[in-house]
Amino acid sequence: MRFFLPSSLIWGAVLLFGSSAYAQVAAPAGPKRDNPVRCTGNPGAFAPMFDPVAGAPYAAVREISTVKILADGTRISPKPTVERYFRDSQGRDRTERPLCGDLAEDSDAILVSIRDPVAGYAYHLDQQRRIAYRYALRVTRPGDRPAADSDLPVRVIPESEFRNESLGSQSIEGIFTLGTRSTRTIPAGAEDNDRPITVVTEYWRSPDLGVSILAKVSDPRDGEHTTRLTDISRAEPGIALFRPTADYTIQDATGRVTITYTRP
Repeated sequence: MRFFLPSSLIWGAVLLFGSSAYAQVAAPAGPKRDNPVRCTGNPGAFAPMFDPVAGAPYAAVREISTVKILADGTRISPKPTVERYFRDSQGRDRTERPLCGDLAEDSDAILVSIRDPVAGYAYHLDQQRRIAYRYALRVTRPGDRPAADSDLPVRVIPESEFRNESLGSQSIEGIFTLGTRSTRTIPAGAEDNDRPITVVTEYWRSPDLGVSILAKVSDPRDGEHTTRLTDISRAEPGIALFRPTADYTIQDATGRVTITYTRP
């Protein structure tokens, strides 16, 4: 018997990239440059870093997009989230994502998150106030993952049907990838549904980098989700990207912090 989390929860976690969360305050109406702007993010503690990939450095732009199709055929396509991602040959990584969705061109309106499995620390950087919130980073290997707590209540649902198929290989962004399509059929009644639900996931993964260059999920409950890497560089990123610079004040943290960006 298998137990599954709803895919909406899984993809929620994926799209937030770990445990970072955001709350945005929209800019007042009018020209962007003529009005004050204030927006806030509340990133939290980092999840354990499982099996860091060493020996495969790269940098890329990561674009995450979602399309929802309503019952009448209406398509809702929010503006994609665009992030920059860096990983060095020791497994350190850095993610830069917009703190204010409409201010991606402002360098201080970017939330920088760093994970350093070598030093055992992770950071959220408040670039405007020059504060580096430092967290202890737990690094684990696949065999170190804890077993499920048998004392916790578990919802038992009917077993889903899975079908996997190979899609062969192709070059994406100049990177050799292998494709896999997984089809999951959730039986009627598993989630109070009156008929089966089919979820299709397609991955194009680079064996060299150990990461998916293109991933697509089609789920009638949540819409179509696409994550794509572009502008991929295999060069070694500089070590300075994975450390707060000397002008940052280090503050140890264990939970959520508030990072506020203000533009007069």
